[in-house]
Amino acid sequence: MNQRQEKKRAERIVVTVLAVILLVSGTGTALAFGAPSDQNKETQNMRRTAYLREDITVELNREKLSFFDEKGSLVYPITYNGSTYLPIRAVSGLMGEPIEWNRAAKTVYVGRTLSQPVKYFIDPKESPYVRVVSDNASGGMSSVVVREQRDIFVMYDFETKQFRNEAGTVIYPINYNGSNYLPLRAVSGLMGEEIVWDGKTKTVYIGSMKPIEETEVPEIRKETLDIIELYDQEAEVYNLATVKISNVGKWTREEAPLMAASISEDLKKAKEYKEKAASLLKTETFTEEEFSACGKLYDFIETTEYYILVMENIAYMAAEGQDYSMLAETFLNFALESARTMEAAREAIECL
Repeated sequence: MNQRQEKKRAERIVVTVLAVILLVSGTGTALAFGAPSDQNKETQNMRRTAYLREDITVELNREKLSFFDEKGSLVYPITYNGSTYLPIRAVSGLMGEPIEWNRAAKTVYVGRTLSQPVKYFIDPKESPYVRVVSDNASGGMSSVVVREQRDIFVMYDFETKQFRNEAGTVIYPINYNGSNYLPLRAVSGLMGEEIVWDGKTKTVYIGSMKPIEETEVPEIRKETLDIIELYDQEAEVYNLATVKISNVGKWTREEAPLMAASISEDLKKAKEYKEKAASLLKTETFTEEEFSACGKLYDFIETTEYYILVMENIAYMAAEGQDYSMLAETFLNFALESARTMEAAREAIECL
């Protein structure tokens, strides 16, 4: 299977998962893709000994980093079987990409996620889970108990990933105190960065060994900025509508009509943005690349309009207590097509 076929297969998997969540969530059916049987669950998630490492420093491009949880408390690396791990929130900040844990599917989504299928990046320096510090790590090493999570999938941009250590042995996520941790070597691989361990200084170096140098950012043309702005607006509507409909099974009687009306508002915005894209296509000062990117943006917006229209129908049927499973195939087809056109638009815009 070539790379393009694998990518299309991955996209179909994720929207299929979304469609299944959409259509069975109201029945209380639990999804457990790849969940172990009762017979081997114990061996797959066996308790193991690991080490909490307050003495390890992590540097990204020669900047020392500290990591924090959602409460603002310091979290530290864990070493297990010779590999260094960080909790997924810290990994999200380190990579500058969203990370989402879906308990039902037992999957960690990195980059593009079910609730944020549009690719976007986060400035690591703005993340509440990562901070640049001036001092080296201080403290010691203490023994802790973790669970090796062999039944958990990790998907990066909807492609399933398997990670290996320096020796080529497969390594798995671990769970400590209820939080899932990913191996730093795997994270650096997803980032496309080198990773070096210095045992003398107890430092993990990721990326360049030279300090970051300030470079001039070329000025972006106004025409390009107009395309980017409209893409971001449409992507936000796409994300919001997708999140709303994926929770349709959890809506209360009172919430359902309100959520349906909200999706109707999303549809109005999608139609408004299609008109903007049509007007933008008439820009006479576009370069050939800008015109092509704007055309692909129009395709994305038009497809998303139909995608949200199907959502609206599902939402109003749910509000009236009707069976909306008949729209599953239609929903899936438009979800696939909108994902395809969205990716095409994003790639074209990134090349501007």
